[in-house]
Amino acid sequence: PLWIGTFHSLFAQILRIDIEKYQDPKGRKWTRNFSIFDESDAQSLVKEIVTKQLNLDERKFDPRSVRYAISNAKNQGWTPADLERNQPNFRGRTIAQVYEIYEDQLAANNALDFDNLIWIPVQLFRQNEQVLAYWHQRFRHILVDEYQDTNRTQYELIRLLATNGETRRSQLDWRNRSIFVVGDADQSIYRFRGADFTILLEFQETFGDG
Repeated sequence: PLWIGTFHSLFAQILRIDIEKYQDPKGRKWTRNFSIFDESDAQSLVKEIVTKQLNLDERKFDPRSVRYAISNAKNQGWTPADLERNQPNFRGRTIAQVYEIYEDQLAANNALDFDNLIWIPVQLFRQNEQVLAYWHQRFRHILVDEYQDTNRTQYELIRLLATNGETRRSQLDWRNRSIFVVGDADQSIYRFRGADFTILLEFQETFGDG
């Protein structure tokens, strides 16, 4: 069958099938009937953590900016520990703490935010060779539009699906398989959300001449 959709809608469908195979490093669990928090839900949860659970000063830790920092971290593939390591100051450590609690409470509510719909499949594919191999076989021909507006986590999803995790270009087998992307580096408009137009420029380096 032909699958058409956004990154988020397509990988939400995959998670409805395979999320229970995901091994969260902190032991968090989700079931297939998870709910999806929209941005309003996510903002409300972050605000509750900032103002009520950690009693932080909203003037210094505006919930919107904290939520943005968490989203940006996920789009770069960072865990809370990665965020703290990359921003080793009081603000970075505090936002990492909010991020950790935020993920705990998402799991407690059997909920994912939009960023998790991309981030968790990346981790699942890296962890579970059988799951990756299954979806690699399902998606033999991949087309991505507006490729200049993908972020590093979305790129990693596409790379894993297209190559089955193989990083050696000489070992890639493109018989009965293809990846086609459409993009223009001059039209990249989502850099504020982590989009990285250099991913487009690296296409041949990543996927070879197949």
